[in-house]
Amino acid sequence: MSPSSSVRCKRPITASISSAMSKKSGSTSSPSSSDSYHSKQRPNIGHPCYQCSSLNENVAKKLCRKQPLVMIAHTETQLVRTYPAGIRIDSSNFNPVIFWSFGIQMVALNYQTEDSALHINAAMFEQNGRCGYVPKPNVMCDRNHMMYRRFNPWDKEFNGLHSSNFILQIISGQYLSQNNFTANVLVEVELIGIPIDSMKQKTKVVQKNSLNPMWGDSFYFQVAFRDLTFVRFHVIEASTNHIMAQRVIPLKHLKPGYRHVRLRN
Repeated sequence: MSPSSSVRCKRPITASISSAMSKKSGSTSSPSSSDSYHSKQRPNIGHPCYQCSSLNENVAKKLCRKQPLVMIAHTETQLVRTYPAGIRIDSSNFNPVIFWSFGIQMVALNYQTEDSALHINAAMFEQNGRCGYVPKPNVMCDRNHMMYRRFNPWDKEFNGLHSSNFILQIISGQYLSQNNFTANVLVEVELIGIPIDSMKQKTKVVQKNSLNPMWGDSFYFQVAFRDLTFVRFHVIEASTNHIMAQRVIPLKHLKPGYRHVRLRN
C-alpha cells in the first residue's frame, strides 16, 4: 500500500492525554464465506504487474461489495487506484480503511481538506517512518495463512483470525486548549477498521477544566482484524461539539501499560 502523495508531519500542540491499555488474545469462529472464489491459483498470471486500474470510489466500492474475494485476489498481483468521486464538490474525503482492507494499493485523497480521513492516512504511513509504503496484512498475501483467499472484510465473524480484547482507560489530560482553560471537555475514543470493528465510546464531561481534567473512564473493545484497525482520540468541547485536539494511532502499535499520547490540532 502506498499513499497518494507524501505525508506531512503535523506540528503537535502542547496537549496530551494519559491512558492505560491492555490487550488479550482470543478467537472467533464462523462458517466460511459464501463467495465461491476459493481458488489459490495465482490470478492474472499473464498480466504485467505494472498495469494499473484507476477507479472512482463508487465503482471501487461496488466491486468490493459484489466480488470481495475476487478484488483481494486481483490486487495481489495488479495495481489498483481509487480516488474521490466527482460529486465531492466540497473536496471531502472517504474512509480509506475500507479500500485498504480489500488490498487496493493507492487510495487517493483530497489533501486540501484536513479531515478524519487525512488523519487516518497520516497514521497509516507514519508507522513505517513515512518511507511511502506499508506491507499488506499476511491474510492477503501469505498462502500459508488459514484465511488466505477466504478473508472477506464485509463478514461479521471470521474462522481463522484471532480476535483481540482491547481495554483502554482514559485517565487524565493536560493543556487541552491553548486559550480556554475553563472549557467543558470529554474524550471520544473511536475504533476505525473493517465494519465489524468500527465503534466509538465517550468519557463523561469534565466541567470547566481543560487545563488538567481527570476522567478515569474505562472502555472495552473486541477487535477481529487488528492489522487495519486504528484508534482515534478526539478531545471535544461539550458545549459546542468542537474538536479541540485529535490523534490517530494504529492499534497494533499500541503497547500495554501507561502511555502519554501527544495530541494534534
